[in-house]
Amino acid sequence: MGIIVDKTTYIGENDTYHKTSNNIDSLWIGLSYSLETIFEQFKPSLSFQTAVVQNNQYQSTESTESFKNFYLKYSMRNYSDPLISTISFSSTQNLKYTIAEKEINPSDSYSISLDISLILNPKISLNMGFNNTYQTSLRENSYVINDSTILSDMGFGVSYIINEKNSFTFNSQIGTSANTPNSITSFSLWYKF
Repeated sequence: MGIIVDKTTYIGENDTYHKTSNNIDSLWIGLSYSLETIFEQFKPSLSFQTAVVQNNQYQSTESTESFKNFYLKYSMRNYSDPLISTISFSSTQNLKYTIAEKEINPSDSYSISLDISLILNPKISLNMGFNNTYQTSLRENSYVINDSTILSDMGFGVSYIINEKNSFTFNSQIGTSANTPNSITSFSLWYKF
């Protein structure tokens, strides 16, 4: 689930006001399946997610779509105490949708990533990751609006296991190419069912 928090502060000559709005950007469901160990070292897994609700904004118009965004990821994890390393191949596929009488064909993406976790103790781990993504072009009514591009970034973070069912993660990503956003910071609270 993605939540957008928008904070606006206006300071004028004679007045000041603050406005804060919280919007749910998306709600995704998915599943993950672990496969048999390969070469007695790598534990593969397969993950799939789809957007039950996805709020899209194109120019100044908004629309809400369902089941038009799909994410598939294949990972191989290696446990070598105190390091856990994971190499992943993933793809995000987005189906066409119509907004303001325009047919939008969103960008698809194909990624390869490497994640490394250093286990400091049973509750705390340090995380580092590298990601490289090829993103296809964005099209409006069959015309190219944004060309395809390559995005790359690296990230750092820390994970803390609160108890058997809950954990907390802090991550910070830094773009390493001109097309990648400068930085993204995220906080996650995980619950195991």
